[in-house]
Amino acid sequence: MLFQRMTAFLATLTLAFAALAPAVAAASFELSATAKSNLAKLIAGADKTQASRLTKLNGDLQSLRKQDQSLDAKIKAIHYKNEEELVVLRKQIKEIDADKVNKLQQQVKQAKGRYQPLFDSYTALNKQIAAARRLNNKTLNALLRTQADAMKIAVQAARQDIRNKEQSLKNAKDQAAKKKKKMNDTLAGVNPVKVQLKAQRSKVASTKKLVASAVKNANQATKGTAKNAADSLSSLVAVSRQLVDQKQRNADLEQKVSDIIAKAKTQLKAI
Repeated sequence: MLFQRMTAFLATLTLAFAALAPAVAAASFELSATAKSNLAKLIAGADKTQASRLTKLNGDLQSLRKQDQSLDAKIKAIHYKNEEELVVLRKQIKEIDADKVNKLQQQVKQAKGRYQPLFDSYTALNKQIAAARRLNNKTLNALLRTQADAMKIAVQAARQDIRNKEQSLKNAKDQAAKKKKKMNDTLAGVNPVKVQLKAQRSKVASTKKLVASAVKNANQATKGTAKNAADSLSSLVAVSRQLVDQKQRNADLEQKVSDIIAKAKTQLKAI
């Protein structure tokens, strides 16, 4: 039940972030309505060279904006899919050969329970032999020893059966541990990638601040000359392209995590 709730929670987060992604992306790149109107007027009134430059820069900005939106959606989709699959995988790893080990544990427990009356009888018989020895009753002692010798064979066989079952249990546990280690070693490859992702997200956060500043400058510049607007838009396009490149790196790293998970899932199927 807890696992199902966790999976549902992750799925809810995925949908929530996916819904927010376009709005966040638009806020990063979008010029104000007034700036767009000013830019249209500048393009209409500028000479051919400046008009062409402004048009191209505006087109580049729109293209980068779409790439940014697409990357946001892609990153979030892959990230939350990875997190959900990691939860499932780690649970499956813990359960590797669990049924087999549990079955063998039951066999050991049942064998010990089944043979306990025999062991108790053998212990009681040996106590009787010791008592007969103290009484110096040779006839009783001989009779009891004959019974003990006959029972000893059954006791030895019972103890060996328990030892065999315990060894089978130990072997199963050892094999399960090896399989789990192999799987966990594979998934351990996710950790350094997550460290890289954390550093990359920090870079993205810093660049977003630069984009916000560049947008503000571009909005202001559209109130001036075509050249000033073009120069400001050029700076905005440059920093926006940097942001898109960084987010592409994020997407690549998330895909790397996805590839590691895929490898682990393949290994799990082969176990």
